[in-house]
Amino acid sequence: MIYGSRFHGKSTVALMFADELVKQHGYKVLYVANEEGAKGTMQEKVVRLGINSPIGIIEDYNPKLFRDYDVVFIDSTQTTDISHEEFKELKKQFPNTSFVIINQANRDGSSKGGTKWEHIVDAIMHIENQSATMEKNRFPEGSKETIKIF
Repeated sequence: MIYGSRFHGKSTVALMFADELVKQHGYKVLYVANEEGAKGTMQEKVVRLGINSPIGIIEDYNPKLFRDYDVVFIDSTQTTDISHEEFKELKKQFPNTSFVIINQANRDGSSKGGTKWEHIVDAIMHIENQSATMEKNRFPEGSKETIKIF
């Protein structure tokens, strides 16, 4: 899960991550750009970041399209209206697919959706002031350091 306040870089980090998954691992990646849309600022972001990997970018949340992908990014859970219970079912329906969810933040900086989302994900990255901090990581090779991303 990636979360943060508006205009702090959640979608930028997610796109950079998607690009690396394609380049470094050859994964087939789908990015559901429900919040921002698949055109306009999303396309500008792809060009600005120099992303030319074959990432599928769609605007409408449609799980029927997830079947052929190794990794699916859902940006954001609030705009797709997916609940944490529906997300659990989605993971069962697609056991060989990894999901990266993007959550908005509350005014106090905490993730919208609260602990229900935090308990069902393997890693949590908080984006704030153009820095990424791993707040949770179930993978032993991961770290909890903060890195500057821009």
